[in-house]
Amino acid sequence: MLIRQLLDPRPEPQAAALPRRGSAAWWRAKVAPAASAASAAAATGYGIDYSDASLTAAGLGIVSNWESDGLQSWQNGVPSDPCSQGAGHATEAQRQALADGMPATRPIYFSVDFDLQPSMYAALNSYFDGVASVIGRSRTGAYGGYHVVQELFDSGKIAWGWQTYAWSGGSWDSRAQLRQVQNDITIAGHDADLDQAMAADFGQWGGTGGGGGGVILPSWPNITDGQSGPSVQAAQYLLRYHGASITADGDFGPSALAATQSFQSAHALGVDGQVGPETWQMLVGS
Repeated sequence: MLIRQLLDPRPEPQAAALPRRGSAAWWRAKVAPAASAASAAAATGYGIDYSDASLTAAGLGIVSNWESDGLQSWQNGVPSDPCSQGAGHATEAQRQALADGMPATRPIYFSVDFDLQPSMYAALNSYFDGVASVIGRSRTGAYGGYHVVQELFDSGKIAWGWQTYAWSGGSWDSRAQLRQVQNDITIAGHDADLDQAMAADFGQWGGTGGGGGGVILPSWPNITDGQSGPSVQAAQYLLRYHGASITADGDFGPSALAATQSFQSAHALGVDGQVGPETWQMLVGS
């Protein structure tokens, strides 16, 4: 399981789910900032206190992400000094993240939440130079579409990438540690996004064991006909992502069984209708 710590001056609590390689379905909550860990619970609709030991005891990792307006204001005009803007955002992001318990070595992703055009690349690179001047290049990450993530990696401005399918035209940058593959799904009764982790260390903190300040690598759940629960729902959403016309209701019934068998056949896997380790790996990696 994963919590996404959204560092953002606007109180807009949301949620999202993250299935990843080597684990069952993961959960992340997109939450408003807090001045300190003690006030985090009051600041969000989910009552999340990042310092709460029960989060890590439950196997939760946390990824920090600064969104603000996702630089959407740039559509009305690029700032005269994007480097200073980046430094200012990074300073506040760092303050919030450290107050909430993030180790000082962990990265922060900064969102570019619109279809930024090539004419803005010089300003984009300058903005991320400003970010890196505060937190260091090795801790600087970006969320955005394919061309934004590609430009920032190619220019040496980021070490961490969280690419969304939006504005990407079906292309994926293999250097991005995280992929957002679908919006507007429902997990445990909450609005959510579906993401895939493409690396064991994608910037998470909290949890126990492993690298990256706390990577949790439980075994793949084996899903068979008749089972139900969040892991089933995650598998159903991944099957839908790969083209299956099924409902992601968390119940592994005849339609999910048939979709699994079809997926296995199409990917030269053993056709047993069970979502086991090889099927999971193909679902999240293909």
